[in-house]
Amino acid sequence: MNLILTKLIPVAALALSLSGSLAIPVFAQSNVLIAKSEQRLDLHLTSEQKVKIKKIESDAHDKVKKLLTADQLKQLNTALSKKGESFRHALSTVHLTDEQHDQVLAIKKEETAAQNAVLTPDQLKILKAYIDSHKNH
Repeated sequence: MNLILTKLIPVAALALSLSGSLAIPVFAQSNVLIAKSEQRLDLHLTSEQKVKIKKIESDAHDKVKKLLTADQLKQLNTALSKKGESFRHALSTVHLTDEQHDQVLAIKKEETAAQNAVLTPDQLKILKAYIDSHKNH
């Protein structure tokens, strides 16, 4: 779990600094929102919020998979079959075309917006503060 966060924090910090908003990398966000809510980052997610966030994540993963060729999908599934492999990291092992890359980024942006819409303003503040506090780690 800490390995995932170690990889996530710099990316999240970059996304925040570039966007000026509360958005964080999409395929990483669900893991942070749900997994970390039971650890140091306590967003006090309701059961309903957890279900909605997981559904948004699942839908985004399905959209990305539809963009892939048969060979790319095989690469992704091979990477995902490794124990503990995140979708985000597994996807990074697949060689995407420029067009696919742009489409994935658009899907990520949609997912982040949808997940942020599930959170309350207070939860968004807590998430932003957490990301800001880990920018230098």
